[in-house]
Amino acid sequence: MYFKLFSKLSLILFGSASVICQQLNKNILIVTTDDNESEDLATNSILETMEKYSINRHRIKIKKSGILDEDLHNALYDDNGNAKYKAIVFPNGRISYNDDDIWTSAIKPLQWEEIYQYSRSFGSRLVFLNEYPSNYTATMLYSDNDNNNIFTSLQKISAAPGTTGAEAINSANLDTNNIYHFPAKLQNTETVFAEPLLYFNENDVLPEKTIAAVSVNNAGAKYAAYFMAFGGWSKTSHALNILWLSWATEMDLKDLSSTQDVTTEQALLNVKNNISSDAERNRKLGILFITLSSLLTFFYLL
Repeated sequence: MYFKLFSKLSLILFGSASVICQQLNKNILIVTTDDNESEDLATNSILETMEKYSINRHRIKIKKSGILDEDLHNALYDDNGNAKYKAIVFPNGRISYNDDDIWTSAIKPLQWEEIYQYSRSFGSRLVFLNEYPSNYTATMLYSDNDNNNIFTSLQKISAAPGTTGAEAINSANLDTNNIYHFPAKLQNTETVFAEPLLYFNENDVLPEKTIAAVSVNNAGAKYAAYFMAFGGWSKTSHALNILWLSWATEMDLKDLSSTQDVTTEQALLNVKNNISSDAERNRKLGILFITLSSLLTFFYLL
């Protein structure tokens, strides 16, 4: 009897340890520009979500002058040449600076190729937030006119069929309120293919659905791009942080933390059910881990 009890208890304890080990292996690198106040707001929103789900994270800032090849390599790999990170997130597109009205990335083309190869070789996923549609994501801006209304007009956000948590997203009334965004359309190339994750719904400015986010396959490199800004003031940002984080780690949120038990669907539904004008309430997206469930499981196994 005691052996049976010990065995069942061990399964529970080691099962929890396994989840912790999985969590420890889910490291994320956050790459930002050196000095950008609006980007810091987006980054703070990301850090808040990661903290809720106990995600290991590290942040590096890249100056306008760029980063040395050696420093980039050391940021990505350990001393044995193994990948340090399951995912890399860029909160403000492609680490771009405005130089005389020309936006230029501080990361050189060959360095971007090293980052793509990192994804191909190790299965690490890349996430670009506040991304501008381009051939890098097999997309282009839906309209190239000078009407800034397309970037600021209020649009509802809906999920593409098959997107994780699609039902919750579609019923959560997510929108672009106070979010600068770039409605896009697909333009696949021979090597870069994109599939929609999210749509901006049609409105008075744009007559049809446009693309809000895509998943991309770039000759084996996998990344997601969101064509909108992020920030802690926005319930939409909080919900989408959950979405891309689940995609980047390839795990349901219940597996991301040893202190919480929340599925991606539940987390997204929680956003829906807690929509409020109170910014403090909008930050309360996590569902507390119910320790009673473990106790019930234990007694059930007796």
